[in-house]
Amino acid sequence: MSNLGQGTFEVILVSGAIFIVMLILFNVLQEGGTRTSAIIDLSSASNALQELDSAGQAVYEQGKGAQVTLSVSFPNDVKNVTFNNMISTIYYKSGKYQTRSLSYNSTGSLPTPGLGPIKLRIKNTGNEVCFGNLSACP
Repeated sequence: MSNLGQGTFEVILVSGAIFIVMLILFNVLQEGGTRTSAIIDLSSASNALQELDSAGQAVYEQGKGAQVTLSVSFPNDVKNVTFNNMISTIYYKSGKYQTRSLSYNSTGSLPTPGLGPIKLRIKNTGNEVCFGNLSACP
């Protein structure tokens, strides 16, 4: 092989090796970013549920007839949020769910979470705290 041909071959070989290493690193970083995104979404959903729980607790402590309106956002992966007895539950589109114990009786569900901020009304009916559609509350 001539010196010119050998030099070209070495440049192509080194360039190919660098390209393969870059592809591997890109795939690893992309997968790590997806996992981080899922953790952030779960944390965001947990934070929104914590905010609702705190507001529900405040309405409960104020007594019958007390109510508040909140603006709450959930991640796009959230399918449904329900309140039943002393438990709130977030259901994800992936089939997973997350529950939270409440210190008061509750009822209701959220209208289409995951589509940006929603206005949510919370009311103390005397027996329980109602979330969402207040016309369905006793």
